[in-house]
Amino acid sequence: MSEYRNDKEAAGEIAVRNKFVAWLDNFWYHYKWYVIVIAFFVLVFTVCFVQCVQKEDVDVPVVFAGAYAAASEEDYRWTEEKRNEIEEILEGLLEKSGVPGQSVGFLTYDVFTEEELRDKATEKPTNENETGEFSNSYYNTLKQNNLSEINSLTSYMGTGECSIYFVSEYVYTEKGMKNEMMPLSRVFGEEIPVGAYDECAVRLGDTELYQYYDAIRMMPADTLIVLRPAWVMGASSDAETYADYTALYRAIVEFKAP
Repeated sequence: MSEYRNDKEAAGEIAVRNKFVAWLDNFWYHYKWYVIVIAFFVLVFTVCFVQCVQKEDVDVPVVFAGAYAAASEEDYRWTEEKRNEIEEILEGLLEKSGVPGQSVGFLTYDVFTEEELRDKATEKPTNENETGEFSNSYYNTLKQNNLSEINSLTSYMGTGECSIYFVSEYVYTEKGMKNEMMPLSRVFGEEIPVGAYDECAVRLGDTELYQYYDAIRMMPADTLIVLRPAWVMGASSDAETYADYTALYRAIVEFKAP
């Protein structure tokens, strides 16, 4: 009798499980795109929220968006230690500009060009006579991560929390940043800085700051430095805060090696 009861209970459990699997399969079939879209926005919101929480005590956040200037295959990504090095340099520049006691936060977004993505997804050959094998699955993963970083950057820029951006030419062009950045003439007058990329951006590799500090060279030489105008809504548009940003921007571009 007990064996019969156990068999019956087991059959009941299997039936319940099968019903649940069928329901789950039907739900996914009809609502998978809703789930994917909602999950995507939750992910973007979470990334932005975490970054805001981590930098809540920062007075002057500064953003880098582009590819890390890897020194080797093993040294290819940002770490907290590397960010701290740059933060200390920028805080020192602010202090020398007459703005002491202000903390700088260095936020990074890993954004790659199509060529860089394909290069990262290609296994490096062991000798010059071989051709590296391209991994389509790894490429798709990198592509998705890249899109996530771009969307996170867009969301952050929408907050107006930051006015100084170090960006790759790809980011600068793709996001049309020239149309929403402060013209160099409004900051420097008629003495346009050496290394001006266009009316609104300065090439980092042409600054003395890049030549003097090893840590700054963790950003590629062709990185562009831009300043968002004060009329962009957000915390950085506050008159006192924006004055700090302008002072730091000038200190970065006009830095002279001691």
